[in-house]
Amino acid sequence: MPFSRSARRVALPLAVAMLAAPAMIAVPASAATLAVGPDLSLTDALWVANELSPGPDVITLPAGETIAFDPQAGDTVNEELTIEMNGATIVGLRLIVFSDLTVRGGTWQTLVAPDAGASAAGFGVATNGSLTFDSMTVSAAGSHCDAAIGGYFTGAGTETDCNDGSPVPSGEITIVDSTVTATGGYRAAGIGGATNGSHGPISIEGASVVTATGGYGAAGIGAGKDAVGGSVSISGGTVLATGGLYAAGIGNGEYGIGGTPSVSISGGRSPRRAPAAEPVSGAATGAGAARSSSPAAA
Repeated sequence: MPFSRSARRVALPLAVAMLAAPAMIAVPASAATLAVGPDLSLTDALWVANELSPGPDVITLPAGETIAFDPQAGDTVNEELTIEMNGATIVGLRLIVFSDLTVRGGTWQTLVAPDAGASAAGFGVATNGSLTFDSMTVSAAGSHCDAAIGGYFTGAGTETDCNDGSPVPSGEITIVDSTVTATGGYRAAGIGGATNGSHGPISIEGASVVTATGGYGAAGIGAGKDAVGGSVSISGGTVLATGGLYAAGIGNGEYGIGGTPSVSISGGRSPRRAPAAEPVSGAATGAGAARSSSPAAA
């Protein structure tokens, strides 16, 4: 896990508190709509959706409000969920998505953890999970070995070598009519794979504006360093994808050889680019570069 969630005392309204005691009341038999407000925090609503309700659930946020978290804060989505932002802003909360999550109609900013050695994706998407941003403004950064949006490393929340452990390949990521800025951690993609990691389908649609920057040797959109990218589809909007040293803007990471990513651009503008002014660089789209030696930073 890219972060650990400490045990917390859950202060829930009476009706929900009763649900937490199975001897007193049965678990809800149908999907729940959970309204965040004075009596129910966002983290508590996530807990209810994860632990008590069979889903698919909806969490609604107070219109226009800003909810701030400690930069180290993280939570999970374990069941199918939609978060209706209602124009609200969330600052600081990172998520790992193990099911299907749609976030709609607001602003979400994740922060780089103060401990630079701590691994944490901004929005981690497990292999069997999926994440959709719909009409959102998102700013996300990955810490150390993890993508800003996508794959993450199993060396979770501790100072770790990116070659020590295993990456979790990202699940599906869809961006619709959203403005997204994503900066990958060291050797991880902005959107896509963690260090040494690949990813599931990535789709950018509608009037989206996406700026994605890869870490050292990682694609802006695609695979992390030493990995081969998967499917990337752009059907609308404007995309600026900048790969880290020797990586593709969209596609493979450095040393991502032995496979060819599927990159489809059928609409919109995509001024993707690999890093300039290097003796060897990755392609704008497609493969990363392979070199006979690496700088000390590798």
